Amino acid sequence: MQGADQVTDNNDIPPLFMVVDDDQVVLAQAESRLCDLGYQVITREGKSYFDISDDILKYKPDVLLLDIRMPSMSGARLTELLGRHDRTANTPVILHSNVEPGELRELARKSGAMGVIPKTPDDQLFVSQLKRLMRRIDVVENRRKAG
Repeated sequence: MQGADQVTDNNDIPPLFMVVDDDQVVLAQAESRLCDLGYQVITREGKSYFDISDDILKYKPDVLLLDIRMPSMSGARLTELLGRHDRTANTPVILHSNVEPGELRELARKSGAMGVIPKTPDDQLFVSQLKRLMRRIDVVENRRKAG
């Protein structure tokens, strides 16, 4: 498997993250952290399922970082719906929330998300958790499947 710092195929294009949250501060913080690690980033305010799924089909992100509590729909529910469609089922989802960690892990398990990163002001904690999860994602293989 290849993580972000191991991409060796597909023109060495860094993984593209789509971050979805209803909080502009969280979007800016996540974008800054991910860009500092060399990832490409698209941010979207938590919108309707249809708007978000259209953006996913348009941009084909390698990884989604989703908030749990958004006004229009739960990130866990969105993950479930994305998992039902051929064109989005292989997109890895990481749930990102300030929900209690045990509850967040349970939501990820039930929804089909590949992992969780609790919201934290600690940059090092965010980075270490992200790197651990990215080791489990084969970006090149997922891009091949997405066509």
